[in-house]
Amino acid sequence: MSQAKKAALTLLALLLISPPIIVSGQKDKAGETIETLPQRPRAVTQRQFYEMQVSMEQLRRQMNELRIAVEAYKSRELSPEVYRTLLNRLKPPRMTHEIVLTNGTIVRGNIISEDINQVTLETSLGNLTLNKSTVRSIGEMADFKPKIDFLGDAREELYDEHRIYSGRVRNEGITRGDFVRVIFRLWSAETNLLAVDSSFVDGSNMSYISGVFTDTSIGPGKDAGYRVQVSVPKGRAVSYITREIHLEQVD
Repeated sequence: MSQAKKAALTLLALLLISPPIIVSGQKDKAGETIETLPQRPRAVTQRQFYEMQVSMEQLRRQMNELRIAVEAYKSRELSPEVYRTLLNRLKPPRMTHEIVLTNGTIVRGNIISEDINQVTLETSLGNLTLNKSTVRSIGEMADFKPKIDFLGDAREELYDEHRIYSGRVRNEGITRGDFVRVIFRLWSAETNLLAVDSSFVDGSNMSYISGVFTDTSIGPGKDAGYRVQVSVPKGRAVSYITREIHLEQVD
């Protein structure tokens, strides 16, 4: 057999043994066919997906933070009374405990359940459960409120139709007191209320998120003066006085 016939038979055998390759074609602008090989489907692994529970929890927190920010922004146009009502509605849970973790992290919240293995707290971002093996210490938090008291007795100025009481107050708490107001009441010997009046203290300047600007705030460790004028009814004898302090906490 000649060499040419052998080569032809070998090529024919290879074509019969090899699997067919299926191609798809499309024509270009010149009308010529362009052949393309089929693409293999990409393998999808489990690592390409996130845990739905974690993603949904993060989404809920972000939506809640956005809602609070939007409502706070809208409250700029509201009156102070409506603004304070809105703040009370958005107020986070009261934090009563402080937990120090073994890595130095401090977690603050309100303990709602605890056993030998774990402790669950209510925080501003939701409930959080900690393993006791990661906890270094658990303690009660100090009361995060202003504590404003009078500094000594008031100075009293007597006039025919009114009295003036002046003095100073001090904030011994660890948070700022806002709209601090001093009230004086005058009483008769029969414990009848004769007169009452009040005045805001001469405190620090403060601009709130609502757009309100005042000078009636007292920061921690600071003091401020007050001066209250109380009108006295003619012919009524004042036997004793009482005084008190009113305040608010505004962000």
